[in-house]
Amino acid sequence: MDNQTINNGERVTVRVGRNILVAEVVEALNETTLKVRNPASGKEFLTSRARLVPSEPTAPTEPSEQLEPRGPTAVALPKMSLATIAYTVLEAEQRALSVTEILALAERHGLFEPSDWGKTPGQTLYSLFVREVKTKTAPRIRKEAQRGKWALA
Repeated sequence: MDNQTINNGERVTVRVGRNILVAEVVEALNETTLKVRNPASGKEFLTSRARLVPSEPTAPTEPSEQLEPRGPTAVALPKMSLATIAYTVLEAEQRALSVTEILALAERHGLFEPSDWGKTPGQTLYSLFVREVKTKTAPRIRKEAQRGKWALA
């Protein structure tokens, strides 16, 4: 539960299947399990993954101008593919990065949520890069001389 103390009555975000919803904590059963209620439907359920909803919005640390969402609201953005996220970060940084550096920067700028991409998003991104270099005649990515570093072609 993200190493946070979550108390009864607090609002948390939880994943139910592919959906993320805001729920209210009914009871903390133990260190890892919470009983929560969906305010929209009134249904109660158990979860072991919950994040506390911040009471006031926090400003991202040193946001890059190229990584900020454009438009009237940031909420309406569609979910980006892992490849699009990686290319956006590489374009903004203009230097060779490892897969873990790419994912860390994407998470810092709010483009990437690790729980949305399974247990091993780094391995998924690495295999995506290798597959693109091997199969495409004009790949958008190239492997650098440094071990594990990737850059835009």
